[in-house]
Amino acid sequence: MKVVVAQDLPQQLSQGFAGGNPPDVFYVDAARFADLAKAGSLDAYAEKMKDNEDFYESLRQTFTFEGQQYCVPKDFSTLALEIRADSWKAAGLTDADVPTSWEELATVAKTLTTGKQAGMVIGDTRDRIGAFMVQNGGWLLSEDSTQVTADAPENVEAVQYVKDQIAAGTFKYPSQVDTGWGGEAFGTGKGAMTMEGNWIRGAMKNDYPDVEYTVHELPEGPAGKGTLLFTQCYGIAAASEFKEQSMSLVEALTTVDAQLAAADAFGVMPSRQSAKDAYIEKYPTTRRSSRARTTGRARSTPPAWRACWRTSTQDCSS
Repeated sequence: MKVVVAQDLPQQLSQGFAGGNPPDVFYVDAARFADLAKAGSLDAYAEKMKDNEDFYESLRQTFTFEGQQYCVPKDFSTLALEIRADSWKAAGLTDADVPTSWEELATVAKTLTTGKQAGMVIGDTRDRIGAFMVQNGGWLLSEDSTQVTADAPENVEAVQYVKDQIAAGTFKYPSQVDTGWGGEAFGTGKGAMTMEGNWIRGAMKNDYPDVEYTVHELPEGPAGKGTLLFTQCYGIAAASEFKEQSMSLVEALTTVDAQLAAADAFGVMPSRQSAKDAYIEKYPTTRRSSRARTTGRARSTPPAWRACWRTSTQDCSS
């Protein structure tokens, strides 16, 4: 078996498919899945897996095209609310003050804001602000992903909520505090709270090991709970001459032990239901954020919409 570390996975996959020599097994991002499925590039092997139903239903649906699941999810990540323990204590806040609504989040962010620290630092892209859209009953695409709904009233209200907090100075974007992302602002103390995925665990462990913090579900919006899911699947090329061997490799890579090892190494969450208890036992701070698998919206798109999707990642600050 030959393992290739891709420098530009989308480009290298495109070249492989165009040249008739794609890799046998490869990562497929949710945002690119439908294009590859429609083009006939993927082998629909998922339902041949003997324990396919062990993968979370929401993730299996993400990799379903025209009623057929093509591939199995390798793991997932989701957004949560992270709070610095020292900032929380200094502001005189307690567990009872953890925000559970937009109104409470705005109030707590104001309480935590000082001359040197923003109450909340949040990324200015669709992949962060989009969570507020979901919490308000909106999203950039319709439920069946056939229509653009970016200008829906629910989305406008959600973006306006964020902009109001930015204008008040209680929310800030990373660039406004001279940092590259929310995790850096959080780790360096320029933000008392942030809204990042479970990947922040690795960053905090490696770069800011002395910072104590807690992790919580995102506050509910007017429409209820909501967050974003980030996931990929193991794709198998339809043109592969080694489909049986490729599926055996995928089975080995998605065992409970393999998924827990990936969680240790990369901070991702297991996509198997049977791995949940062991994962939470090892990482108890993720208990709340892991529930988002049932309230999250995956970043999947219909075929040929990737260019539009990339455009939607432009910042929301204007």
